[in-house]
Amino acid sequence: MEHTIDDVKVRVHDRPQPSTMTVKTMSIEPIKDKTDALGNKSIARAEMRDNTDDAVAVENEDARFWHTPYKDDSTIDHKRKFFKNTSADYLMGKVKFMEANDVSLFIRFIHMGKAMIDYCVEGDLENFKRLFAEADDKEMMFWHVSKCFKAAVKTKKLNMIEFMIEELELPLKHECFQGYFHIFLFQCQEAEMEKDEDAQEVNRQIVRYLAVGYGKENIDQIDKANGSTPLIIACELLNDHQIVEVLVDWGCDVNAVNCDNGMPLNIIKNRLKKDPDNYELQDIQDFLKRRGAVRDWRKLTKNYC
Repeated sequence: MEHTIDDVKVRVHDRPQPSTMTVKTMSIEPIKDKTDALGNKSIARAEMRDNTDDAVAVENEDARFWHTPYKDDSTIDHKRKFFKNTSADYLMGKVKFMEANDVSLFIRFIHMGKAMIDYCVEGDLENFKRLFAEADDKEMMFWHVSKCFKAAVKTKKLNMIEFMIEELELPLKHECFQGYFHIFLFQCQEAEMEKDEDAQEVNRQIVRYLAVGYGKENIDQIDKANGSTPLIIACELLNDHQIVEVLVDWGCDVNAVNCDNGMPLNIIKNRLKKDPDNYELQDIQDFLKRRGAVRDWRKLTKNYC
């Protein structure tokens, strides 16, 4: 049999084989009156304008998007707009079902992901919204959106980052973002070394969005290398009082300890010994003290002998 979707053409014999599959350049456009893998006609897709409420309403009214409890519900949050279940096994099961039952829809799904990443790199928010709105299953789009988010951060596209955090409510506590905050803080050094004030301000804004995405319950993730939290990394590498303040305001422990017994305040004090005229570090030191930071974790343990 033969499936045709826009200018993508695939010949299938039971299961697609590499030698029988030809994929040309694809144009992502809406599909009308198409029957999906479950035998249902495609729902009317909502158009995104200033927010995603229309798309949410469409999804909530369609039984294909209703969610059922699972044994492992650690990645399930029914309060989220779209990405209620982000379990890797659950999403992989959906993708495999699509591949087995509707190859053309599966190929479209793959091409949509690449197109969305391209739009993120370009900062083309309207087309990004359009493709997300056209997706029949928003939950499966988590894979694409998570990659798009990393591409937007890498290219410093604030409009894309804001939309994914504020409108799509992308959960950064997912395992695919483990250690991602630390990596970004490492990258912030470049703007400081080059004394690029515009780039520094962009980095501060991205840190704010990352803090929102991780949330106060998950912002204190530790680095697998030496157990450092984002605040410890910021104190070790940066001279930016605003970034430190954002991290603390969003719940980073001012008295966290890494595997080298490093704590935010003693790290700053040690840096000041080498650079006593660094007024930015002095501001950070004063701020940490006001927020209850100590130099030695033993002071926090009454029973220490």
